[in-house]
Amino acid sequence: MNQIRKYWLLGFGCLGAVLLALYLFILSNDCPPSICVNPVQYKQRRGNAYVTDMNRILANLLMENKELVAGFQREKCFWQDEWYVFLCQTIDKEAALPKAFNYALSRNNDLKSYVGGVFIVKAVSGKRATRMIVCEAKSPGTQLLPAPIDEKSCGAGSIRVEGQIIP
Repeated sequence: MNQIRKYWLLGFGCLGAVLLALYLFILSNDCPPSICVNPVQYKQRRGNAYVTDMNRILANLLMENKELVAGFQREKCFWQDEWYVFLCQTIDKEAALPKAFNYALSRNNDLKSYVGGVFIVKAVSGKRATRMIVCEAKSPGTQLLPAPIDEKSCGAGSIRVEGQIIP
């Protein structure tokens, strides 16, 4: 009987260790909002990730094939989910150094909005290069953020943050 009790306690100890490891994994990584410890942070990361991805796409389009930008804007530059409205805009598309801006506008007062910028600049070698920036609102709300000033500076009411990947 002692042998059975010993193995029974060992089994529960292992099960407890596995559950603890699973709990710590969920806390340390991104998780679905249904089980996430901080669903606001998860939702905001989605807004940041959208802006980051659109920055990459528009940077490639502006560098490789400007003719595709207009079609892309018609098809993909306005959509929304329950937390954000997503927009994009290209400025001076025909100029030598065009710019593009991407917005994730919060639909809720408890989420922060995001704006991203893509800037085509002259590199040291004389060729064109892309520079991108992602800015986050300093405070939550549904306000439209001003576009970034350049590839290093955010507009009023926002701060520069690192781009995220889709969670």
